[in-house]
Amino acid sequence: MEIKNFIWDFDGTLFDTYGAILQALTQTLAEANLKFDRNELYRLVKRESVGFTTDYFGQLYGLSGEKLNKRYHEIEHQLQHEPKPYTGTKNILNMVVEKGKQNFLYTHRDDKVFDFLDQFQLKTVFTGSVTSDNDFPRKPDPSALQYLVGTYHLDPEETIMIGDRAIDIKAGKNAGVHTLYFDVDQFHDDAGADVVVSELIEIETLI
Repeated sequence: MEIKNFIWDFDGTLFDTYGAILQALTQTLAEANLKFDRNELYRLVKRESVGFTTDYFGQLYGLSGEKLNKRYHEIEHQLQHEPKPYTGTKNILNMVVEKGKQNFLYTHRDDKVFDFLDQFQLKTVFTGSVTSDNDFPRKPDPSALQYLVGTYHLDPEETIMIGDRAIDIKAGKNAGVHTLYFDVDQFHDDAGADVVVSELIEIETLI
C-alpha cells in the first residue's frame, strides 16, 4: 500500500504521557477510597480509555463516573507539564513532510495538546487535527476520522490511522482507512491492524 496521509494518536503513540495519566488516575481513585491494582488499572486504561475506567469504578462502587472523570482531569492537568515525545517521533513526523506527504492528529486530549507539540517544534508538521474540543464522538466511532477524510479530501486507500490502543485501530477500520498499531507496551492488542510495530522507526518503510 502507498500511504500519503498519516493520522496519529497522541497519548502513548507520539508522546509518552501515561506516567502522569496513571498517577492522576490512581490519585483520583485513592481520594475516593477505592481499591485498585495499579498494573491492572494501567491495562484497563490502555485497553479501553480513562473515561471507560472512571465509569467502571463509578458503577462498581456506586459513585458518579462523571465526577471521578472530572476530578481526574483536574489532577492530570496539574501533573502533565512537559511530556516527552517517544524516540523517533520527531524524525518520523518530519520525514512525512519532507516526502511531500501529510500528518494529521486525532486525539481525545483538548487543544492543550498543541502546547505540548509546540515545545518540540512539532505543531506545524500537522496539516489538520481533531481534539476533544471539536466535540466528536469518542473512538472507536469513525466520525472524527470521516471529518478529516472529507475536509482534506483524503483517499482512504492512501490514509492510515496510527495508535497504541485497540480503539484507535477500530476507529480506523470503521472509517475505512488503513491501520497501524504501535505495540509500545507489548500488550498485543492490535484488533487486527494492517501493520503492527514495536518502535516508531519501523514506520519509515511506509513513508
